[in-house]
Amino acid sequence: MNTREPRDGSSTAVAWGRQSSRKLGRNLVLALSFCAILMVRWTRRGQEAVSAGRSPAPADVCILHTSNYELGDNDLADSSMYAWGQYAERHGYRYIRMLVQPTAPPKAPKGMVRCSIIWRKVEAVARLLPQCPLLLLLDLDVVMVNASMPLDVLLQRWGFGERNLVLQPEDPGFPRDWVEWPDGSRHISGNTGLLLFRRHPRTAEIVEQWGACPREVPGCREVLRGFPCEQGVWNRFVRPTLRPGELVLAPCDEANGYPGARIDHLQQDANCTGRFIRHYWYYKERAQDEFEGQLTDGARGLVLKRLKSSGGLQRLDAPE
Repeated sequence: MNTREPRDGSSTAVAWGRQSSRKLGRNLVLALSFCAILMVRWTRRGQEAVSAGRSPAPADVCILHTSNYELGDNDLADSSMYAWGQYAERHGYRYIRMLVQPTAPPKAPKGMVRCSIIWRKVEAVARLLPQCPLLLLLDLDVVMVNASMPLDVLLQRWGFGERNLVLQPEDPGFPRDWVEWPDGSRHISGNTGLLLFRRHPRTAEIVEQWGACPREVPGCREVLRGFPCEQGVWNRFVRPTLRPGELVLAPCDEANGYPGARIDHLQQDANCTGRFIRHYWYYKERAQDEFEGQLTDGARGLVLKRLKSSGGLQRLDAPE
């Protein structure tokens, strides 16, 4: 007759311990496998983000001013340079001031000469975009209200994600701000005093299209005889060709205008107070006062030294 030996407590404990060890081992293998999968996915996403032009670091953000004034020739241009240069230093961005020359023919009307100077910022963007995952183009009279606020906070607020290519603020909506597109629809213009470009092959196509418009599109050259100049070309001829999601329009009240902004000859308030970023279409001296108020002791010397050492002072010569 077969007999079974009784199991004591120690034998049961050993068996349970072995079983638990096997379960723990299997769980550990599963956990490590899951982590490995996540790491692969995150790596792929990071590579895709870089290839799409998303800025992974503050140093990849470039801030660009274009001006026909030499250093020391215009108070507003210099104050703007020092204030935005200080802002770039504070947040780890790169600042560039590019000297441009007018391309208008001799004895051209004043409006055409001014427009030919402004128009050259399109060339400046085309030159710098390959170097900058995010390129912020600014007019000299554009002010960051809170210099401690990094740019990415505003981009998140305005919904500018990695799939978006261009950002600009809306204009107030005065009669002159409405543009009719080829399909007959009417749209509020976007202000080109602030334009953010994401480095991407498609963005390069958009900028190239903008610059080529006067040569290739009937009626485009006439826009460059005066206001709204490059802004008119952008809104009338380029924006209608953009694909859904490529352009983000920031609210006028948050990224355009200034407190008390109005068009005096229309006796009409703008309702655009520049809550985060101000653009002084008029009263340029107020912009300069704000720039001066933002500068800390010794900022001018530090900014100028950095610009000279980093190649931040550049020149775009007139085409031959």
